[in-house]
Amino acid sequence: MNINLNEIKKVYVIGIKGSGIIGVVEILHSRGIEITGSDTGEKFFTDEILKKLGISYFEKFDEKNIPADVDLVIYSTAYNESNNIEFRKAEELNLPMVSYPEMLAFLFNQKFGIAVCGTHGKTTTSALLANTLKEAGVDPSAAIGSKVKNWDGNALAGSGQYFVAETDEYQSKLSFYDPKAVIFTSCDWDHPDYFENFEAYKNTFVKFIEKIPQTGFW
Repeated sequence: MNINLNEIKKVYVIGIKGSGIIGVVEILHSRGIEITGSDTGEKFFTDEILKKLGISYFEKFDEKNIPADVDLVIYSTAYNESNNIEFRKAEELNLPMVSYPEMLAFLFNQKFGIAVCGTHGKTTTSALLANTLKEAGVDPSAAIGSKVKNWDGNALAGSGQYFVAETDEYQSKLSFYDPKAVIFTSCDWDHPDYFENFEAYKNTFVKFIEKIPQTGFW
């Protein structure tokens, strides 16, 4: 994926209220990138985060929502050309598009990325680790899949070398990341709609851990 954040001034997010995607929104917003987006009218805790950041968004999907001068469209993996009118329109306009996990991985891979993965305990573990690094004064970046009470948000946009990410194995999203370190919390067969058996499920973590360089750890 070839992205130059220095050239991106305006981003549109399809599914901006997502509990994972909001972390990416927070980090990009901290870099001075103008962000707008859309989602359903249903209320989530992420509405409060968007309000705090001063980010405006539509509570209905409509192709007219997409700004004419947008530099990048980021979309939730819940949406595609068959179920979202904005996704189809962005494709028709030939706009640069990237999924939320790909964008998160892009940010993650630029730093010493510590990935937290596994079936259970990812959110708690990644939040505890990131907050510990924050309190230790190393100014980490982080993207967590739920609101962290200490931060009043989902993310940290630090200038330090570490990036802690809660990573998702579903739909082979782990393939986007190049971790320097991995915390593997647990393993029980999950997402049977995607992984045909427990062996296939376990193998996705094996391949992920094999990506750690010799200078890394797990």
